[in-house]
Amino acid sequence: MIPRYLSENTAAASASKATTAEATFFNAAGPGVAIDITAIVVSNDQGTANTVTFRSATGGTIKCVVTAGANATVPITFDSAPLPGEINSPWTLSLSAATNVNVTMVGLRRTI
Repeated sequence: MIPRYLSENTAAASASKATTAEATFFNAAGPGVAIDITAIVVSNDQGTANTVTFRSATGGTIKCVVTAGANATVPITFDSAPLPGEINSPWTLSLSAATNVNVTMVGLRRTI
């Protein structure tokens, strides 16, 4: 069982992005450590839809794609099966359009 509520195991971040370029969201967690994602919230306060692509390493495999419609918020939880992160690699995201999107991610640090 994963100790989900210990603060030293939890990683969380929120940011606004407005670029289509891939950008780091969570920095690499360190040697032997990965961050597994348990929740994502994408909030689009613009008048057009935007798609957010999440990767568990820069230029790596796509782990999740979320489309937020115009003026919409999309919450997703991965309680039974978190999105696995790569060891000592950052989580990144990119947008389909260069309009402002707010993203929050919550994860658990996993030591290998």
